Amino acid sequence: MPDTLPSGSHAVTWKGGAPTDIGTVDGLRLSQANAVNAAGQVVGTADPGCTPCGSPRAWIWQAGGAITSLDTLIPAGSGWALQSANGINDRGQIVGTGLHNGHTRAYLLTPVFSATINFGPAGSAVPVGYRLDSGAVYGARGGGLSYGWNVDNSANTRDRNSAGSPDQRYDTLTHLQKPGGAGTWELAVPNGRYTVHAVSGDPDNTDSTYRISVEGVPAVSGTPTGAQHWIEGTVTVTVTDGRLTVTNGPGSVNDKLNYLDIIGS
Repeated sequence: MPDTLPSGSHAVTWKGGAPTDIGTVDGLRLSQANAVNAAGQVVGTADPGCTPCGSPRAWIWQAGGAITSLDTLIPAGSGWALQSANGINDRGQIVGTGLHNGHTRAYLLTPVFSATINFGPAGSAVPVGYRLDSGAVYGARGGGLSYGWNVDNSANTRDRNSAGSPDQRYDTLTHLQKPGGAGTWELAVPNGRYTVHAVSGDPDNTDSTYRISVEGVPAVSGTPTGAQHWIEGTVTVTVTDGRLTVTNGPGSVNDKLNYLDIIGS
């Protein structure tokens, strides 16, 4: 007999000591979160929790949006029914299991567009999965990507080699307010919606007020302290001119940028 309990358990996120109910999909009673990336995108599985009942469904959620079945994000007629989402990386790639033409298979979903950019000097070590921006003027960078600055900013990149950095993404940086330096960075993208995770900080200094805007929307806003050298933020923006634009926000002082994760919605 199907389980007829009136309610079920839902996945939640926690922020500031308070939970946010992620919900569920397709009216299924139970949902479970399995993984989250740096941009705050969460993936998991919704399950009816009863036998015989409908099949489980893989889903994705991000703040400000609704929980969404992954089956709705793949081409119709693909033969896939995605049943679980077990991991998501900072490029928005999702791994899990599902049925393909009735057979259980593992899958990898990759967004239509994504880019992960680490800012640092030419020749510095590049984190796995990232592309280096060493301060060059906007132009083609290979791999189908075009990005860069409004003026040459290579003199304003830094590699701290600090033991206080969590990893290389946080150890390298570029300045956005040096005299004669650049203050605008752009990436060529198809027009559409993008989730952008931005990080500003310096392992050796706290002499800044970080204000980074993406398409005019504040993404990073904060003042570092001895206990918190990095400020992070995530926004969802819409690009209509073919370029995703990153700039200093109002009130910034000695602004810096470590890395960006950019994922097409």
